[in-house]
Amino acid sequence: RSYHFNEENTAQFNLKGSKSINQILNLSDGNTIEFDKKTKKNCKSFRNKKVEIDTTKSIEELLSFKKSNSTHISNYTQLQKLLHVLDKHHALAIHFAKKEDLLGYSCYIQSKNRLIYINSASSNLEKKHCVSTGLLEHMILENLNKELILDFEGSGIESISKFFSGFGSTKT
Repeated sequence: RSYHFNEENTAQFNLKGSKSINQILNLSDGNTIEFDKKTKKNCKSFRNKKVEIDTTKSIEELLSFKKSNSTHISNYTQLQKLLHVLDKHHALAIHFAKKEDLLGYSCYIQSKNRLIYINSASSNLEKKHCVSTGLLEHMILENLNKELILDFEGSGIESISKFFSGFGSTKT
């Protein structure tokens, strides 16, 4: 059994089982953020391909895109309810990447001084356009030098953990 709490909450509970490793990036001092070589290359590729970032699309468009493009099994009804509740409380940020068509999206919860990366999906063109990297870079640049922490929520999957580390995140 594994528990997924923000690292600031874990100290409050007497947990049984293993504690999940989290990854965070402090955005308050932009001068200390250093992307690794591969992440820099992919960010540049994303910008050079002139992929647009759109924040006006709906939750329904997100869910439709996810159903069509994600290989992960998801409870779409539960995800829809969660996103609507977050949106109602002005705690949801969604960024879509598009060329002619949607290429991907990323979702964040805005909570106090945290942006929590909660969900994303991308099309088969993602690798060609470096969508996941570009969307994360966009969120980082949009919030750089603000008193915020980007919370990646970590991952037990090595490739995902390495991807987050490429942005300069630290494990907690």
